Amino acid sequence: MVHKRHFFHLPGFDPYDAASQHRRFVRETARFQTTWNVATAVSDLRDPSAGDGHWSVTATAPGWKVETCYEILDWHDIVRAEIDGPAPSRLWNALVTFVDFIASGAVGRYQSQGIPVVDVDPHDIVIGMPVTLDFRPTRHDGAVPVFRPKAMADE
Repeated sequence: MVHKRHFFHLPGFDPYDAASQHRRFVRETARFQTTWNVATAVSDLRDPSAGDGHWSVTATAPGWKVETCYEILDWHDIVRAEIDGPAPSRLWNALVTFVDFIASGAVGRYQSQGIPVVDVDPHDIVIGMPVTLDFRPTRHDGAVPVFRPKAMADE
């Protein structure tokens, strides 16, 4: 059994800083405790330059205990700069990427494996309202597009 681990979180295109990520982690840890009937303790957010990560987590239940050092690749400033860029260039870059994803055959390869294929935020680019376009395969020979809202709460 694993007793200690060092976890590196590599967020995707996520504009939230370490403090926001920590608040979200603490909130979701409370749900984790209830769901799995374990006890957890999350440290305060700290400066990772000391080598101890952004925070630590201890989870315990009868017969086991795991201590985790949690570290984030904090690149929210890069993501935020991209999001705050001019809308026309963001729209153009998104369109070029989307067309390349289809033309290169990546969409077909993902679909052949039954993997949700496309995560594009066209409304976020155009009007600032995040919406995700997912193509989820419904049978072996096709997919059905589904629009669903994407949460963007700052926590």
